[in-house]
Amino acid sequence: MVFGLVRRAVGLVCVLLVAYAATRVPLGRRTAWGHLTAIFTSEPAHEAAQDVRQVVVDRWTGNAPSQEPVPRGKTPTPGITHVRSAHQGVSPSP
Repeated sequence: MVFGLVRRAVGLVCVLLVAYAATRVPLGRRTAWGHLTAIFTSEPAHEAAQDVRQVVVDRWTGNAPSQEPVPRGKTPTPGITHVRSAHQGVSPSP
């Protein structure tokens, strides 16, 4: 019981130490918090968020592409129909 309390206290101290370091210790021109802020407020991040929102809306409204499994094996060339021949042990259709 006491060991669990000490363990949680040590964990809390570690979290506070990481939070302090992330906001106070510079890593280059910025702190870790400053780098994360710059990354998530950039234009590519906003575009990615917009794309994710669109996918979520499409799935919610039912406009998402089908999630059927992709057929396995070779895909036939468009416009060519495979016809089984007598050489393959299948009799031709009438």
